[in-house]
Amino acid sequence: MELLTFIRRARPLGLHLDDVRTVLAIRDGGTPPCAAVRELLDARIREIDAALDDLLALCQTLAETRQRADDCSGDEPVAVCAIIKTGQ
Repeated sequence: MELLTFIRRARPLGLHLDDVRTVLAIRDGGTPPCAAVRELLDARIREIDAALDDLLALCQTLAETRQRADDCSGDEPVAVCAIIKTGQ
């Protein structure tokens, strides 16, 4: 039961199944796995921070492109939408 509870609590924290296996292997080796768990949590925090940075940059690019869209008349002869073309 303790094992299932650990797995159920680890998944919403974003720990991957491989991470859970690693923690359990450390525990099964007779060593408290808390240091490994801290490292895994730190790694997930870094991953999420990087993803947030990417999403914020994308949001900024989308907002700037949308702002330029207001200035686009749509009368230009192009094969594809000029809003996207001018974003380059």
